[in-house]
Amino acid sequence: MIQRNSTFAAMIIQAENLSAGLGTEVLLHDINWSVAPQQHWVITGANGAGKSMLINTIVGRSRIMKGSLRFPFLGEKVDFLKKKKAITRVSFTDTSKLFKSAEIQHYYQQRYNAFDADGHLTVRDYLLTGGLEEENPAHQDVLQLLGLDVLIDKERIKLSSGQTRKLLLAKALIKQPKLLLLDNPYIGLDAESRQVLNDTLDRLAAESDISIVLSGHFDVLPNCIKHRLHLEKGKMSYQGPLKSLDTDLAPELTALQKEKLEELSIFYQEKSTSLEVHDVFQLDGVSVRYGQTTILDNLRWRVKPGEKWMLKGENGAGKSTLLSLLYGDNPQAYSLPVYLFDQKRGPGQSIWAIKERIGFTSPELHAYYDQDLLARHVVWSGLTDTFHVKPGTPPEFRKTTEILFEYFGIHEYLNRPFSQLSTGMQRLVLFMRAVIKVPPVLLLDEPFQGFDQHLIQSCRALLSKILDEQFTLIFITHFVREAPDIVKQIFQLES
Repeated sequence: MIQRNSTFAAMIIQAENLSAGLGTEVLLHDINWSVAPQQHWVITGANGAGKSMLINTIVGRSRIMKGSLRFPFLGEKVDFLKKKKAITRVSFTDTSKLFKSAEIQHYYQQRYNAFDADGHLTVRDYLLTGGLEEENPAHQDVLQLLGLDVLIDKERIKLSSGQTRKLLLAKALIKQPKLLLLDNPYIGLDAESRQVLNDTLDRLAAESDISIVLSGHFDVLPNCIKHRLHLEKGKMSYQGPLKSLDTDLAPELTALQKEKLEELSIFYQEKSTSLEVHDVFQLDGVSVRYGQTTILDNLRWRVKPGEKWMLKGENGAGKSTLLSLLYGDNPQAYSLPVYLFDQKRGPGQSIWAIKERIGFTSPELHAYYDQDLLARHVVWSGLTDTFHVKPGTPPEFRKTTEILFEYFGIHEYLNRPFSQLSTGMQRLVLFMRAVIKVPPVLLLDEPFQGFDQHLIQSCRALLSKILDEQFTLIFITHFVREAPDIVKQIFQLES
């Protein structure tokens, strides 16, 4: 790890009356905040409160409208390269652009195609671009702590969502920054991986002169985090000792939400269609292998119409691979005993006929959704199961989209570009994209990543209200408490 420097004394961050935003819109207001050397902070707040915006402002990704933001530890004259080396931000939204060669093009299903990844970066290749020195004991220490030493030759595109987040963190730690900013660091991590991350950050804090700032939603924090900045609608409401997180309790639905929930329920009842099949999905001894690596081994699972399942498993257990078989994205399904809607996957079964019956969202979908559409257009793209919007969206779906935005209290985001939304808001829009077409089957892969407790409560209430006995649900999560009350069955994948 980095060696501690006892002479390190200048303030790390000094914000005075800071207001910042995007374009002409002010999203942070009058922030007065300072971070002293070797202080470690967490930035908390509801979705849309300004957490990611503050992190982005620190690294120069948003516009300062008023006030000042200084970094005294860098000295009087701060050039771009000096700041970039000393301050590292890791955002765990995971975009595919971070991991591909300039000559190679990615497409969404490529992770599951064993024969179409030549030329793509391995874990080693990616870390070498970030300064990895394989003979450096400190760098090897980072790889071992995060469990990446055993994945060093694996293609980055084949990593699970949680493994990808470890890779992003490893690249940041290898740079040995003085200020480490982690935006939503626990997204996609199982309990064991969250503890590994906390232990790593505690050791980093103890053995170096780094300052750590986390932002997001947390159950358990590293022991080194002793200070908290809480934001509400872009303004500070508290800063000082951590005390407690105070984020466990979610308020009840508002009267407006209950009204909109009834409207959405009626819409679902009117648009719902019954599945005239014996089995929605059937896996009859399915094994998925890439080279010498077995992802799924002799898997047997049957899902009948109307059943509500939770799919569980640690990072790398194969949850997303399993969903890729069910959603028609994995080409291995053609040679495996995979039955979708009573038909064996194979020639003559249209992938679009499968997707037409399924609403879907996942971290991987978020990673590849780089179209700069308006938020409402992203929701409408779910009607065609594409990344684009076709002309002529029916009026009833336009109206229902507005009702969904009103239900979640974000009507002002309806016409905001997707790229200008926070991580949590982007994931919420993709959640709405999955439900908008009233699909008889919903496959939701960690849909509540980056959500605060109120938003999780609102989503759980929505699913429980609209998904009656006709609808089938597969729900992936690392947190049992996130599952809607209607979920009655569990399928556990073992690593």
